[in-house]
Amino acid sequence: MARYFIGYLYKMELYMPWHNGNYPSSYRHQPVRLRQKAVEIANNLLMNGVDEAHAIEIGLRKAREFFMSQRSQKRSLDSDLPAFP
Repeated sequence: MARYFIGYLYKMELYMPWHNGNYPSSYRHQPVRLRQKAVEIANNLLMNGVDEAHAIEIGLRKAREFFMSQRSQKRSLDSDLPAFP
């Protein structure tokens, strides 16, 4: 069990350089929720073998797309509600 845990920590350090407030400088001025989602996506990309520069770029783009799709879904749900005078 201890050997597995040490291996897990090694993997976390090897593949997930961004966590707990440690994030790429290009994410610095992004809103917190967007930054957290971008870090999550970028870390997953790193685990799948994508290089760091592309992971940063794709992570931010996909996080923006995620929140834009959530916003449009919420608007479509709101438009289905009946209008009250």
